[in-house]
Amino acid sequence: MMALALLLLSAAAVQAASPLDSELTRLEGKKMRLVRKLTAPAGEETLAVVLLKTASGRPRAAVRVYRVTAQRAKLLHLEPGFGKEVRLSDIHKDGKLPDLNGDGSRIIAYTTERRNIGQTTLVVLRYAKGKLERLADFPGGRFQDLDRDGRLEIVSRSRPLGKFFNVSCEETFHSLAQNAYRTQVLAWDGEKYASASRRHPRFFRKEIARTQARLDGVDIRTTERYGDYLGDSLTLFFLHDAIGEKRAGWDKFKKLFRVRKTDLPLVRRCYQKLRGELREKLEIPQSW
Repeated sequence: MMALALLLLSAAAVQAASPLDSELTRLEGKKMRLVRKLTAPAGEETLAVVLLKTASGRPRAAVRVYRVTAQRAKLLHLEPGFGKEVRLSDIHKDGKLPDLNGDGSRIIAYTTERRNIGQTTLVVLRYAKGKLERLADFPGGRFQDLDRDGRLEIVSRSRPLGKFFNVSCEETFHSLAQNAYRTQVLAWDGEKYASASRRHPRFFRKEIARTQARLDGVDIRTTERYGDYLGDSLTLFFLHDAIGEKRAGWDKFKKLFRVRKTDLPLVRRCYQKLRGELREKLEIPQSW
């Protein structure tokens, strides 16, 4: 009699297990460990996001998104952790899937990091009306309330000239400028995250001041960190360009790389080559 009761209890427990619990049990059998689980109601269904880790090789994380009904847990999205680290965005720190845009949709965000090339990417997904959409991937992206109105913008930092942009002058000079960053602010416009940089001049003024401070007092002709100097000079240009001050940014760049009468012919040729290459890459009018 006791054995029969235990058997019935066991059967009831199996019957009570949700499709998502069954899926997680299946993944556990594949040596994947649940780190976080986030859920939110979506009509008669449930939206679920799980962060898992696996110990095969070295610990890796993976993000999975499910639409859960009474009958099944349907996988809508998978971000594996092969070759990169994956972590959930800070917008989920309270354990929720927020309606960031105030339209009843749910935003899911996570960051991937490829340490071997020093690159992070913010991936933003939106769930609405039973469909999951990958809105965009934002290089170096993060959520931030820039104007303190309770709605989050996305601040993105990319390398428009590429990670390995460099300058070579004859056989005597070669330098990378891998920290030449373009910063953008994006805001939700009802359909997508669109450029909103020009609406946030105060934010960019602060970034301009910080970048300028790194350049002040550095002698370009004696510094051993020429690549950093060139990268910061280009970053300063991009910051001005973001708020509609492209010419002012170019004028600052030219001032930072001004040719002196006392410069050797090699240095003069180098600066002229640098300006010529960048004028073309940055689409600077010849009249500037």
